[in-house]
Amino acid sequence: DSVPLNPKSGKKMWRLEDLPIIPEKWIKKVSKDKSKQVKIIKSLLKDATEVVNAGDPDREGQLLVDEVIEYCGYKGKVSRYWQSAMDAVSVKRALNAIVPNSKYYNWGVAAEGRGIADWLVGMNFSRQLTVKYHSGLISVGRVQSPVLKIVADRDMAIENFKSKTFYNLDANFSCNGFAYKGRLEIPEDLLDPEGQLTDKTKADNLLTALKGKNGIIDSFKKEAKKTQPKLLYTLADLQVDCSRLFNYSAKKTLDIAQKLYEEFKLTTYPRSSCEYLPAAQESDVVTILDYLKVLPEYAKFIDSATNIKGNKVFNDKKVNESAHTGIAPTPKAITREEIDKLPEDCAKVYNLIVKRYIACFMPPYEYNEYTIISKVENYSFKSILKEPLKLGFKALDKDEQKDEDETSSKVPALNKGDATEIKSIDVAEGQTTPPKYFTEGTLIQAMRNIAKFIDDKDEKKLLKETDGLGTEATRAAILEILKNHGYLEIGKAGKIKGKIVSTAKGREILKVIPKKIQSPALTAHTEEQLRALENGSMNLSDFTKEKEKEIRQTMSEIEKDQTRVNPNEKQTNYEKCPVCGSRLWRNESKTKKGVFYWHCGNKECNLFLDDVKGKPVRRIEIKCPKCNSPLRRFESKFQKGVYTFVCVNQDCRARYADKKGKLGEEILPRDTSKDLNCPSCGKEHTVRKFESKKKPGKFFYRCSACTTFFACNEDNTIGAPFITKK
Repeated sequence: DSVPLNPKSGKKMWRLEDLPIIPEKWIKKVSKDKSKQVKIIKSLLKDATEVVNAGDPDREGQLLVDEVIEYCGYKGKVSRYWQSAMDAVSVKRALNAIVPNSKYYNWGVAAEGRGIADWLVGMNFSRQLTVKYHSGLISVGRVQSPVLKIVADRDMAIENFKSKTFYNLDANFSCNGFAYKGRLEIPEDLLDPEGQLTDKTKADNLLTALKGKNGIIDSFKKEAKKTQPKLLYTLADLQVDCSRLFNYSAKKTLDIAQKLYEEFKLTTYPRSSCEYLPAAQESDVVTILDYLKVLPEYAKFIDSATNIKGNKVFNDKKVNESAHTGIAPTPKAITREEIDKLPEDCAKVYNLIVKRYIACFMPPYEYNEYTIISKVENYSFKSILKEPLKLGFKALDKDEQKDEDETSSKVPALNKGDATEIKSIDVAEGQTTPPKYFTEGTLIQAMRNIAKFIDDKDEKKLLKETDGLGTEATRAAILEILKNHGYLEIGKAGKIKGKIVSTAKGREILKVIPKKIQSPALTAHTEEQLRALENGSMNLSDFTKEKEKEIRQTMSEIEKDQTRVNPNEKQTNYEKCPVCGSRLWRNESKTKKGVFYWHCGNKECNLFLDDVKGKPVRRIEIKCPKCNSPLRRFESKFQKGVYTFVCVNQDCRARYADKKGKLGEEILPRDTSKDLNCPSCGKEHTVRKFESKKKPGKFFYRCSACTTFFACNEDNTIGAPFITKK
């Protein structure tokens, strides 16, 4: 209460002396839009003799149900239903295997611990760095900071990359009338430390020594090989393909997949990290494929999708380790017209999911692979050729058919010692290439496979066993946060067009965010502690104390750090705050979809502006007549189009009527003692008189306690109760 208010925003100011913020108690509150449902659950629990927790089979799913049960004060028997798949067989099997909820209770404790740890990191380090450097908001997070570091490192590696020329020798051979190409296996003594021949003179000397010479077949090997189709889509895989093929953002792909699942009921739950199906769904495959035959472009491929029984996609163990199954079409009859009516972006994503599902049950791609070693003057040339036999699943997707090593002619059997003639030989010149910029799809993939970015074996092993950084459900949101803060952006032109890159601001803030927070190792360390919570070897109190200790230690390091930053350096392509010059951020209203506003990123300023055709327009500042603090204009929750002005000063909070955007008379607090008593529930002073919105001049009464509606008699007395039609 002693914290001073910002005179512009009316909110409490951020101060170093208030840090670290570590709650004595972690209090949970029901959000306003969920309160009605929680009340219903609480009333039902009063009569329940047993409650079955049927949340998702993972940590968060366990906690979401457990915390509601605990909030409602239920003390009876609680059991646990644990199942990832939603087919009839799997559901029946799970219903017959109900276990006490206590078996998985610690999974929820681990989820709560993860929430506490992330809150402490974000709340304390964001405030400390923001206040210390006075450069606008510096947002910090266990997941977002390492993601920013990965992108910035990749961008710096590309910018600092110096290309160099390397050489090799390519020869065209002919043996027994069969023409083939071979590449020289360069002797090690001619290679530089990076394993490349970079000396042009040495390459020319090799060319001179080998030109006009013939050789023999040193070895000839033929192998029959098969490439199996990919398993089902995970959300991350789907986001990668949608980014590559359609340039969709990770969030857009998730939104589309969610729409296909929720609205159209065409595909299964999308927020999945699993590629598999339960064995019980094997019997659904023929039904689903039959439904898909109404799409003529897939009919001929479906006829060959007979590899169903014993397919490796059916794996109960893998499904049980995940909270959901692979993304697949649902066993729902469809029509051509129904699919044609899908929005274009939904149709594109739906077709990807359908093709992956059909391909999964098609035959493998079969080919012969030939490895030929040709010997010329004690130098070896290597050739690898692929002879397609059966396209299998590749027939479904032209992109899958591309293979540089494939040959269209039949490869004859060559014998060791057969003479081979060099028809032509040349020096092949190439350039080393830098790493590729991230797209949203490949960045999502990197977040999932974050173990590749750390060296410690134990930490790498831990992260391989988890979902990596973030989850299938949160990764897209993390990228949106980083973009909204101006740390990452989508390139608009040139070689970065469509790629996701770090901004100057993003790189600047990495200078002051502690290395341990930037590292994925923090996630590995936290995961180790969460597993201890999950198996009961650590309690939540000890976990929280350990996190508090880590927070204090890191904050002490930040306090001593003398690094200086200027996050706004080289940032000129954004809207600036007319008051302090900091960057303005455009946000969508949480309560009104499609309505936007602008907000200054500098917490000390915290200016809000209206959005007019995508541009910030300064609001007309109206001061409170009582305390001279700013007034904010709000629309009534109960009456659309009716506005009031409210003073931002918490000690004042005066309210005024809105007269077409101008300040009206003060709205005094209502005298509730004048309200009538309710004839239905008997409560005193709970019944108020209202005018009908649809029929002006017609009035009714409503009890705020039992929500009963009453007619208004001609003498303004309470009439008979009635039920409203919604």
